[in-house]
Amino acid sequence: MTDRKRKEFLMRLRKGRAVQVERARDLQKEKKAVRRKVKSALAKGPVTVPAVALAAGIAPDAALWHVTAMKKYGLAVEEGMDGDWPLYRLPDCEEKKA
Repeated sequence: MTDRKRKEFLMRLRKGRAVQVERARDLQKEKKAVRRKVKSALAKGPVTVPAVALAAGIAPDAALWHVTAMKKYGLAVEEGMDGDWPLYRLPDCEEKKA
């Protein structure tokens, strides 16, 4: 394949995938916005997942997904219980950033 044919092929490929790329970019922006809301809820102190969902304006299962992912990567820590619900908060180093 010549350089010219390769460039033409890549241009067609980019045009054909533009919608998928734009959708992926939009989903990533949505996810970051939700994660900021979850972090803001956790920054206020130890809270349960339902409280995070309420504060962030998202479904409880989505809040659980975000909190669990944050816990996995050390961006949230579990601290005690509130009845049957674990309490989560930001780690000490994160509280200063929020």
